[in-house]
Amino acid sequence: MKTLTNFTWKIVIPYLLLGVLLGLQFYHCKQKIESLIDLLISNVNAINHFYFNHYSQCLIMKRNQFIQSTLVGAMALNFADALGTNNFQESLKPFYLPPAEPLEPGPAGIDIRTWVRSSQTNNQFSCVEAAVAPKTMGPPPHIHKDLDEICYVLEGTASVMVGTEVYEVKAGGFHLRPRGIVHTFWNAGNEKLRFMDLYFNQNFEDYLEELFHKIYKDMATQKLTPMDKGIAERLNNLDKRFGITMFPQQRQAIIDKYGLK
Repeated sequence: MKTLTNFTWKIVIPYLLLGVLLGLQFYHCKQKIESLIDLLISNVNAINHFYFNHYSQCLIMKRNQFIQSTLVGAMALNFADALGTNNFQESLKPFYLPPAEPLEPGPAGIDIRTWVRSSQTNNQFSCVEAAVAPKTMGPPPHIHKDLDEICYVLEGTASVMVGTEVYEVKAGGFHLRPRGIVHTFWNAGNEKLRFMDLYFNQNFEDYLEELFHKIYKDMATQKLTPMDKGIAERLNNLDKRFGITMFPQQRQAIIDKYGLK
């Protein structure tokens, strides 16, 4: 144990500094590196005082336990300030979204409109409005690898299938669709369905815009179907990019059961 102090300052502290610096780079906090180093230096005396006051306790600790305690303690002292609210707030900017006319389903029976983009929220959250015509089926049952979704119904009633359960979500109601569970939705009513979909952990608005405003648009103008080779390839590539697995064979049974189109 005579060399424990030298080991601590010569080995643990350099690796601590290296680990914290790499962590800062990972979180895009390079501007905090200098201030973090200043904080670590300013706390050396405090850590040194703590170490010698409790030297007798260190004598009975295992070497690896001491190293872990030193790392955790130092990170607790400095990481909160270095990675805390300042850097996070600097990366987000306030924004205002003025009201807009309610979205209409359009000739295809379903349409979407992006309100909040992931790029506006540090890639944490996005929001899309969707409108579905009466008696209209949504997408085939599918599963997301990374995306969590919350639906807030603005108008009408959304039929939401998650796993084997079907939920009737009326206007004013919320519904969570977690990743890793097969799900879909449709409008079984006689009125327009309109809802906000809130997306977490993925820029899913980009998926929907490419699907509705590019692929589906090309299908309509060129009179193509999803079975067309070029369209099928684009759909498959889009699903792969966003970690989606479709189960189109399950779609027709829902259409038949609820009288959808």
